Amino acid sequence: MSGYPCRDESEHDWIETSHASTALSSAPGLATAEFETDFGQLRSLARTGFATRLNDLILGNRLCNFFTPQGDRQRLVINNRRPCGAAHTGLGRRPSPCLGPQGARVTIVEFFDPACETCRAFYPIVKSLMAKYPDDVRLVIRYAPFHQGSDQVVKLLEAAKRQGKYQAVLEAVLQAQPTWADHGRPNPDLTFEIAKTAGLDIERAREDMARPEMQALLAQDVEDLTALQVSRTPTFFVNGRSLPSFGPDQLAALVAEEVAKAKR
Repeated sequence: MSGYPCRDESEHDWIETSHASTALSSAPGLATAEFETDFGQLRSLARTGFATRLNDLILGNRLCNFFTPQGDRQRLVINNRRPCGAAHTGLGRRPSPCLGPQGARVTIVEFFDPACETCRAFYPIVKSLMAKYPDDVRLVIRYAPFHQGSDQVVKLLEAAKRQGKYQAVLEAVLQAQPTWADHGRPNPDLTFEIAKTAGLDIERAREDMARPEMQALLAQDVEDLTALQVSRTPTFFVNGRSLPSFGPDQLAALVAEEVAKAKR
């Protein structure tokens, strides 16, 4: 609890301030910022810990009263160029799978169930958005294993990530989803053969799936989806903002809005 946040020192420091005395007051300051500035999204961003592109934000005197006893002007930088594996409370707490450029200024976070038919339908939609904005948009995948057997497939995907085969296995599993994810009689064991066709070393994958950290990973995602009140899949956040209503057009519109804001 001492010192001041510095992004160069720790990946857990997602803000930077210029005085050591601001470290303990940053959270209440950000929580109150919505009512003191025009940045309406700032409080929700602070609550989720999600980084967005608010580069070189200069805070006015009234807001600075929440950061320092002196109330002098402060310079707050919110980092939008953290690696995909960086720790963000709730939305990106752990090293999550990430597709797209790490330096992208717009991040789609998807809570995803590999057995979810709608997730399967949305995957090409999300890929098309990334193709439309190749330098500006990335996808971070968090897991919501609501369906029976999904937890096993999540572990398989994470094992594929360790072998550098994540996207190939993900796409193979989604393409073959109707064969293994029958909600009446799911058979997730079939995904091993599916993953093998995508180039996965199955024996090594089974060893990795048995590691204790795999269960801890699942527990972390379940904890975060509960805290964020995620109750269905897919659930999307774009730079920390949830969709106003669910649908591909709504997702595309929110991504376009965030890309436009990032380029101003």
